[in-house]
Amino acid sequence: MIQKLSRKFSLTRHEVISLVVMLGFLSGGLVISRMQKTPPEPSFDYSEEDKLFRQIISGEYLQNKQEIMSGDIDSLSVVSEFDKDNLKKKKTDKLETGQTININTADLQTLCRLPGIGEKTAEKILELRNRIGTFTSLSQLLSVKGIGDKKLEQLKSYISF
Repeated sequence: MIQKLSRKFSLTRHEVISLVVMLGFLSGGLVISRMQKTPPEPSFDYSEEDKLFRQIISGEYLQNKQEIMSGDIDSLSVVSEFDKDNLKKKKTDKLETGQTININTADLQTLCRLPGIGEKTAEKILELRNRIGTFTSLSQLLSVKGIGDKKLEQLKSYISF
């Protein structure tokens, strides 16, 4: 049989033997994989949790609290304390055109009212003020990381000394 295959496909005797061995391993592997029983994929049903989450977000959970309490829901105390309003970033009232802030006396919240100044930048301004004493010129703000020429130009009409 090996001689017939080698003549038909122009293969050497060793090449034919190698092919037969590889085919044997392949067929043996297929047989073994068919014989092994694989457990079915576990299915997860989160529909109840999703329903509860949607109720909490929409505010319906207060209306349906008895229904929720009667169910078997883990961490209900944590879920019921969830407040979607706390997720929104707290905004401070920004200054209107014409209003100014004395940069030498302003506190953190007041500095945050400046356009383009957030809490981190306001903290850096306060750190610089504590280091140098008082601001005497607007250009001193350029040494605060996060304030460049563009932002300084934006701030100049809102700052007083």
